[in-house]
Amino acid sequence: MTLELWLLVLALLALADLFTKKGIGSLVGGAATLYLSLTRSLKPATHLFHMGDLAHPLYIFISGIYTAIAAYSIWYASHLERRGWFWLWMGVFYTSMLTFVAADHWLVLITG
Repeated sequence: MTLELWLLVLALLALADLFTKKGIGSLVGGAATLYLSLTRSLKPATHLFHMGDLAHPLYIFISGIYTAIAAYSIWYASHLERRGWFWLWMGVFYTSMLTFVAADHWLVLITG
């Protein structure tokens, strides 16, 4: 799977969590990214991203921590009044971390 497409899928899952207010998209997205990182299936399609030897362990670490936090937050954030916004910003932050780690161009780095 291409890295750029997967980052778009993660952003769409964060947007879906805004409306569902469940956080399931965040949990599934984090776990799927962890799996794709462990199998080294994420490959960039453009020159704007680079998945070198250091990016894969960072993706595994970030995805593992994010998946654990998302699993805990499903219970912890169940009483929040604006749960949808919480999940949206969690997903945006996660996607920006992954973008920052894999960026190979300064504009993508600033965006991340």
